[in-house]
Amino acid sequence: VNAGYNKNTINRNSYISKSNLLGNGNNGYVTVQKLSDYSKLLETILKYNQSFGKHNIDAMVGYSWQYFYSEGQTTKAYGFLSDNFKWYSLAAAQTVESVSSYAESNTLISMYGRINYNYADKYLLTATFRADGSSKFAPDHRWGYFPSVGLGWVITEEEFMEDLTEEINFLKLKTSWGQLGNDKIGNYMWLPSINPTGQQVIVDGETYYIPVVSYQVDKDIHWEVMSGFDIGIDGVFLNNRLNAEIGWYTKTTRDLLAYVSPSVSVGSGYAITNAGSIRNRGIEFVIGWNDRIGDFSYGVSVNGSTLKNEVLELGDRNADIITGNYHRTSVGHAIGSFYGYVQEGIFQNEAEVKAYDKETSWVNRPGDIRYKDLNNDGRITDADRDFIGSPLPDFMFGLNLNMAYKGFDFSMNFSGQTGNQILNEKKIPSFAQFNYYEQTLDRWHGEGTSNVEPILDSSRSHNYLASTNLLEDGSYIRLKSLQLGYTLPKKALKVLGVQSLRFYVNAENVITFRKNPGFTPEIGGGILNGGVDNGGTYPIPSTYTAGLSFNF
Repeated sequence: VNAGYNKNTINRNSYISKSNLLGNGNNGYVTVQKLSDYSKLLETILKYNQSFGKHNIDAMVGYSWQYFYSEGQTTKAYGFLSDNFKWYSLAAAQTVESVSSYAESNTLISMYGRINYNYADKYLLTATFRADGSSKFAPDHRWGYFPSVGLGWVITEEEFMEDLTEEINFLKLKTSWGQLGNDKIGNYMWLPSINPTGQQVIVDGETYYIPVVSYQVDKDIHWEVMSGFDIGIDGVFLNNRLNAEIGWYTKTTRDLLAYVSPSVSVGSGYAITNAGSIRNRGIEFVIGWNDRIGDFSYGVSVNGSTLKNEVLELGDRNADIITGNYHRTSVGHAIGSFYGYVQEGIFQNEAEVKAYDKETSWVNRPGDIRYKDLNNDGRITDADRDFIGSPLPDFMFGLNLNMAYKGFDFSMNFSGQTGNQILNEKKIPSFAQFNYYEQTLDRWHGEGTSNVEPILDSSRSHNYLASTNLLEDGSYIRLKSLQLGYTLPKKALKVLGVQSLRFYVNAENVITFRKNPGFTPEIGGGILNGGVDNGGTYPIPSTYTAGLSFNF
């Protein structure tokens, strides 16, 4: 039995004095914030182990209860006769700017069980079942039930493999199928949210407030369910020097929980609903080699995973989900794909503009983007937009190297991905008082100067429509870590009076090889609108350290 209780309390008070320019002439500005949250946890687990000859059983059952609660209040006020009042006397303020408060809670209950069985360490079975209940869903939809099963066959334990044990040290065939649930949404999303102030109506000099619904809700939202199946083989070969794992997987997520623009606007918000089903397929592998030659030992391993994402089904009669200006989710395509026009080039002169026989709703001039008429109707319209890329990578990989010679050791680690695109929103001209990005130097500024980047003119907004012009290759390779160490020999340690002493230098995120010019190629975002670089992604820092470790 395990029980836990966590509580956090924050009192955050700030005051900007009457003379401080940050106060914007408000004669003293106060913010008083009181936040509190706590959680409770109760877990009970019962385990059982037993062997009957060659039969081995390992089983467990468990129950888990978790409760989360948080509340807060924020008050902002300004206009004080003296700085001495600060936040100690809000009544001294001439104006209370705003008062807000909230309280929310949620509960998660889980009951689960697992049984592991093996016969002679040769035939393996694992079966699990769990029931999860979440208060984030309506009472009729709170429970989800998720089974799984895994099978394994250790081929090297068979008699017919006895003559091959030097070449094949270990070989196992494995497969599994299972389901998991996801309730990672906000609290009370199945209930309409009411704005208590709402719209104002004045009747006979009195002001009345009409509450309004903040967003449309789906009262039937329920667990998102991920079902997965995989099959693979693990092996160790050549006197334990070569190890390899390879497998094929398919994962289908149905009843995907996502924010979707409501078909009928109610208020100004969005609804969360079970939007449809998506499938991920691919191959995963790990291959490693370790060996020793005298005092020199080394190891190298490579891992990789391919990804094929496809939308199988969408709610509301499979209607496309349009997210913002750049993304569209449609059956048969990757989720959250980029959707826009296809660029054919840049108009270099007036002759090219006149020769362009496509009807547009804007005026084309030299330096503008020439868009492709995909449906060949002689016009450039919304019908000429298409799926132009995806923020999801096709292939993710890693490489690890390590070497040691006498007291020296060395290791390095690479990671990367390829096949995804980044939409560079920073290319759109801004009126903000910032320097332009360096890529602006490649713009069209006269005939022949560029056939890719348009003229720098924010008034020609048609050059900054969602199109292939804004897309960049998101592939990258990063040297994530690099370490060199030296451990002193035992003879020297006796003089120093220690058992071990090692010096090392280490570097993290050393260098990234990539094609896009952003701060980092790892651009986040939601599942329906990812991969947009607007300059808000913080660059990943490189860290260099040196130190020593020792034992007495």
